[in-house]
Amino acid sequence: MQVQLGRYQTRLNRIVEINSSRWIDEKQENGTTAKKRIWSGLLLKADGITPDSNYEWEDDGRLRNSRGVNSYHDLATLIQGRGGAEPASSDSSIVETLELRERVQRLTIERDNWQGTAEQAMRNTQFYRDLVVQIGEKFSVAARTTCDDGSVLCAKVPDLVDDAVTLLKRVRSAPKHAYELSDEITALLGDDASQAGQPDGTTAGQTVTA
Repeated sequence: MQVQLGRYQTRLNRIVEINSSRWIDEKQENGTTAKKRIWSGLLLKADGITPDSNYEWEDDGRLRNSRGVNSYHDLATLIQGRGGAEPASSDSSIVETLELRERVQRLTIERDNWQGTAEQAMRNTQFYRDLVVQIGEKFSVAARTTCDDGSVLCAKVPDLVDDAVTLLKRVRSAPKHAYELSDEITALLGDDASQAGQPDGTTAGQTVTA
């Protein structure tokens, strides 16, 4: 193999991007020096997308290492060369497979991100809806739906809270006459509110007899 700029597949089916080269002076066994070309590139992780580490390769595709032994990261197949160089026709299926795998991985990551966003939005929505329901349960049937289950209708809760605040302000402005508002309080908060006694000891709707 003669290395060139481009994309390669290693012996362990990892992807390498060869992006530059340089010449070095290497000492020979006879004591002389000779020019040697070294290729630099980026080894990608197993997903074929994420950068892993930078390495150097010999001109014949072997991973450059001090021991000079074979490595799983030796370049095995040219996938796509630069400058018009194309892979051999027998490697076209590898190119198509890798491109398809990269696209599927990108789309899978994008899908998972959107799914996670949607799930979190649903959890947030349910959390705040539960809070509104808890507030609605403090009111009487005015907060309930007309359905058989009698559940709280969240859309009614803001108006009921407004009514409760208005009543509270009226009570505070004339506390001695708060019992006069008992019917309105009962309608808003339910039968429990009617148990609050009037100043004369009677409850809402009860008259005093001589």
